Amino acid sequence: MDFDELKLVEKERYELAVRGANLGLWDWNVLTGKVTYNDNWAEMLGYTLDEVEGTLMEWKRLVHVNDLKRVEKKLQAHLSGETEVYKTEHRLRTKDGSYKWILDMGRVIKRDENGQALRVVGIHHDIHQKKTAELNLKKQIAYFQELFEKSPEAIILLDKEAKVIKVNKSFENLFGYTEAEVKEQLINNFIIPSEEIETAEKIDEMIKNGKTYFGEGVRKDKNGRRIDVAIHAYPIKLDEDQLGIYGVYNDISERKIEEEKIKYLSFHDQLTSLYNRRYFENELERLNNSRQVPISIIVADLDGLKEINDNFGHKEGDIYIKIAANVIKASVREEDIVARIGGDEFAVILPGTEHEAAGEIIARIEQYCQEINNQMERGLSISCGCETLADSSQDLNQIFKEADDMMYEKKKQKKCRS
Repeated sequence: MDFDELKLVEKERYELAVRGANLGLWDWNVLTGKVTYNDNWAEMLGYTLDEVEGTLMEWKRLVHVNDLKRVEKKLQAHLSGETEVYKTEHRLRTKDGSYKWILDMGRVIKRDENGQALRVVGIHHDIHQKKTAELNLKKQIAYFQELFEKSPEAIILLDKEAKVIKVNKSFENLFGYTEAEVKEQLINNFIIPSEEIETAEKIDEMIKNGKTYFGEGVRKDKNGRRIDVAIHAYPIKLDEDQLGIYGVYNDISERKIEEEKIKYLSFHDQLTSLYNRRYFENELERLNNSRQVPISIIVADLDGLKEINDNFGHKEGDIYIKIAANVIKASVREEDIVARIGGDEFAVILPGTEHEAAGEIIARIEQYCQEINNQMERGLSISCGCETLADSSQDLNQIFKEADDMMYEKKKQKKCRS
């Protein structure tokens, strides 16, 4: 085999390797501006070789307008000898008008005696699928970063051991910690109040087992201030592997305050701040089902309220109602349930109280009334009746009725004496 035959064989092998790798070849005569391409180069863009004009100007027209300046700058840097290789990733317009990402690499293989580039050869490699995937990933990361950083919700990113990887600004603002202060620390070491640690550890275990948690709890800030929060935590997975934990906190302190206000108003009498009839009946039902004994009930009624209202007005009557409420409240224990169940009627549930002890409370109520009467222009009188649940087979509602009947009997006796 002579030298020319050997060159021909090597050329054929080279072309087979290039086609197998799906590479487009280009050969640029810098002086004439003519560019020669192989079939792969044209087919990569959807053309036949006959449809491609072999000039540098035509190639530039194919380059995406947003990439052209960058590409020209890199090409010029190589032509002037600043770089060993010309290499860019840019978009070229295809036959159907869309754009395809190409890896473009080349090298000057011939210069004149002054170092001026005369011939440049290179390759095109189709990286559109890879580049599109990269750009989509970058977009997703950018969207995540935008959501993460600018979310009004406090967000924390943890590894699978519940150590902090990242927190957003809202987290820093809510809890008072900077990311640097908590990074690589266990979350339970800094925002969990001591009484909530056991619950928080159960939540962590739930998330580690691949479950999602949504609920409410109490957390604390850097200064120890307790914060009511809604918590949403869920695992971050890649296929079957858990990478970490994503936690979202919403400050619900104001909502909790409003809920407590609503709860308070729904179970309390606005005039006296005692429990109302609704709460009293709920407690009566609860204790009735508990089979707890003994339980005593006192029913008390303010005497002469109608006469006070008729003669001095309802405002004066309200004052007497509040005084009566204070007298009854002052006569019982903290754990006893005192309620205003009607206009001038009150009831007291005394858990764990025998009948004799209930009678002593009534005596205190009457004693306080006497003490107040020494200081008031018009007297204060409260009629009381009581009954005790001594056997768990009895009905507490019946005990309440009997105490009420006894109160009315006392009221009648007072009227007869007067």
